Amino acid sequence: MAYTCIKVKALEMKLSKSCLLLVLIVSIPLVSKGQSNSSESNKENLPIADWNADVNFKNLRTEYGAMSRFEELCDDHQVTQKMVVAMNTKNDDDILKYTHIRLGTCPVDIGAHLYLATALQRKGQSAEMAAHFRWATGLMKSILDTGDGKSSRTAYEVISIAEEKQVVSYFRLRIASQSLETSPYRDRIESVDQTGAKQIIYFNPDAYFKRLQKKLNIKVDLDGVPENK
Repeated sequence: MAYTCIKVKALEMKLSKSCLLLVLIVSIPLVSKGQSNSSESNKENLPIADWNADVNFKNLRTEYGAMSRFEELCDDHQVTQKMVVAMNTKNDDDILKYTHIRLGTCPVDIGAHLYLATALQRKGQSAEMAAHFRWATGLMKSILDTGDGKSSRTAYEVISIAEEKQVVSYFRLRIASQSLETSPYRDRIESVDQTGAKQIIYFNPDAYFKRLQKKLNIKVDLDGVPENK
């Protein structure tokens, strides 16, 4: 499903450390850099000082998902493209450079953590690799703990399209089709495994629509369809 005002390109790569298929999303940001109040801006740009510190991954994802600047902070397509190119060419220095840029504004990017963990593993920095792999698995678990994805009532709660793609890849599936169901809003993804067997996964994209409501100044009935104010 391509949400309003977003164009998405999915790039699938197999990572040696995690044995997962990782999908990075390239999207056009919905907001400009100047659009945020000062208190939110200061909060959003605080880096993570210690990747080994205890963290509530669910709460952190919820906090970032509610930010009006989420697309700017977490979906900068130029940074994403540079990370992907670096990963494809195994340029570990560039992987470190661009994943640090991404994680400096968006510590909840699962893909960036996995890319960085892969580069750190190749560089022999096992302690640092383990820290970022812990973040990647912790963030993913915080999604999987929200439901089972088997129905609209038990949909996985996500804060972005990228997270939907990452969950699909986590199960080693590929997307066959996507559709948006209403009453309530749910993203229905039909996927297939390596044998061709089909599987339906439901996602709850409420965080996205709440950001859209603020951005476009519309009233979003999350149990139905958006209406203009």
